[in-house]
Amino acid sequence: GERSLSTNYDRVMGLQDYVYNHGLDLDDIKCRFGAFSPEYAEEVLAEFERAGEMPTALIVGSVAIAAGVMSYCKRRGIAIPGDLSLVSFGTFNYPMTVEPQLTYIDDMNGEIADQILQMLEPVVRGEKAVERVQRALEPVLVHGGSCMARKAHV
Repeated sequence: GERSLSTNYDRVMGLQDYVYNHGLDLDDIKCRFGAFSPEYAEEVLAEFERAGEMPTALIVGSVAIAAGVMSYCKRRGIAIPGDLSLVSFGTFNYPMTVEPQLTYIDDMNGEIADQILQMLEPVVRGEKAVERVQRALEPVLVHGGSCMARKAHV
């Protein structure tokens, strides 16, 4: 997605915190910002491949981007999860339709819609709007088969 989206900022900051707190190298992390589309994913992967810098893991911002990654990898003979581990943000309602099943962080869009409706209910009844409210939902990691630990080289 676009760099200016607040969710992208939060995701990048969370990733950097994780990397830092686990003693990993921030130089190994490469962030790209662009369209939430399969085509964008394919462009980015082609750039990585041309530069000889194919990653071993990707965390993508939407299921649409994940679809582009899976399509590109299938055409190029890149095994998911053998050569590339893949995790996506976003609700994926039909995990059984892809192989391997996608590992994703559920964006809880149903919960968000419920919360918005609860906040709008007084307005619909003609009552005073609720003051600005900030709520946080706990993320849910849905384990599919698109990730695996790298084997140590001996």
